[in-house]
Amino acid sequence: SPSRGLGDVYKRQGGGGGAQLEQLDFVRVRMHSWEFETEWKAGDGVGESDRLPGIFAGYERCGSRLMAFAMIAAFESFDLLRTLAIPDVVFASLLDAIERSYYDSVPYHCLLHAVDAMHSTFWLLRHGGVDEGLGKEHIFAMLFAAICHDISHPGKNNAFCVQSRAHLALLYNDRSVLENMHASTTIRLLSRPEFEPHLLGKLSADEGKAVRETVIESILATDMAVHFDNLGKFSAQQSQGFDLARAAERNLKLSTLVHLADVATPSKTWGAYKRWLPRLFQEFFDQGDIELAKGLPVAPFMDRRVPAPAKSQIGFCQFIVQPLFDAVSATVPQLEAKLENVETSLHFLKLWAELGPIPWPDAEPGAPAAEPPGAPVHAGVDEASGRPAIFWHAGKEALVTRVPGTVVPIVGMNELMPAPAAPGPATPNATRLLGGDKAGGPRPVSYTHLRAHETDS
Repeated sequence: SPSRGLGDVYKRQGGGGGAQLEQLDFVRVRMHSWEFETEWKAGDGVGESDRLPGIFAGYERCGSRLMAFAMIAAFESFDLLRTLAIPDVVFASLLDAIERSYYDSVPYHCLLHAVDAMHSTFWLLRHGGVDEGLGKEHIFAMLFAAICHDISHPGKNNAFCVQSRAHLALLYNDRSVLENMHASTTIRLLSRPEFEPHLLGKLSADEGKAVRETVIESILATDMAVHFDNLGKFSAQQSQGFDLARAAERNLKLSTLVHLADVATPSKTWGAYKRWLPRLFQEFFDQGDIELAKGLPVAPFMDRRVPAPAKSQIGFCQFIVQPLFDAVSATVPQLEAKLENVETSLHFLKLWAELGPIPWPDAEPGAPAAEPPGAPVHAGVDEASGRPAIFWHAGKEALVTRVPGTVVPIVGMNELMPAPAAPGPATPNATRLLGGDKAGGPRPVSYTHLRAHETDS
């Protein structure tokens, strides 16, 4: 049954009927699993089945309500609505405003990624012991920073903003351009007149300052440009211990954990991780296409003419994810087991890089029709278990194993090397509001505005 005081939230998220409560229960249970699963063991997700893994199962079950249900589950787990005296209707409106500030036209840095990062942050708080010694306002700040860390992301990176002399780069002096925008947008959202009196306005001056600092520092720490510097500071402080009463030490620890949650995708199941890859490289290649069209240098791994997705992700796992998890595991030992998932991801990425494109084989009788000669397939098989490892095949949902002539149908796999998208109308989400005009009404944001940052957001 729903917790007392969340009735209006359910109503705002779809009528509060039995189906919505079942969806909420579905999310509640999975929030307490790092992999967002109920039944999972190491090695799952190597093969393919009708069942979607991890956060994708949550989206399939709940659709656009997933973010609201995940936030409700997190807030009720820490009893935040009651202890911080946040009215139901304000919380529901806040969730709606967050959803409207993400864009469906962005493949990877979208609301689903934000939910994934918030879920990982919640798990660290609840099951990694990170909540010990924290006030409710700090927990609120971490969850809020995680769900908003990519708010209004345009699907382009900082280098693109700087190279193209985009307005945001000029506004933020070429430094952590998007992260500054995300942090500013988040604080402005909290400060809106319909929210501020019920959120920050109810806290003491010191508590309100602490929330703002934690939100800002946590979002700024998600800039990969500061990863190594911040990791060095974290490791040095960790050797001496963190005094959570000291704001600087507390924010260093909490911001590092939000950063870890942001890059934790390879530490989930391989089945979930590989479903993020088509989204990631669609976004990368879209940027590369624009850079080519503008005569700008194409950023590494964003040129679809020379794709190297496996190579880029191997480096990401080895030089970013593994060292970060190793360092944080000294403070959160529960993360040590999740490094096994990273090793599984690396295993299949290396297999993918080793195999490269291979020709489509002749199908056995009764198997799906063979693709025309020369069609590329990325596939493989785990030598230890003999189970197929699925990567991608342009235009056909199938895979090839090293067993001659074997063609295995698969479900729900997108191609990883998408062709340039044809120009089309903006998605409905691309015209949602980023704020209010001087009269307090909505100010629509065009697709061009969002993608190119040509005017102030």
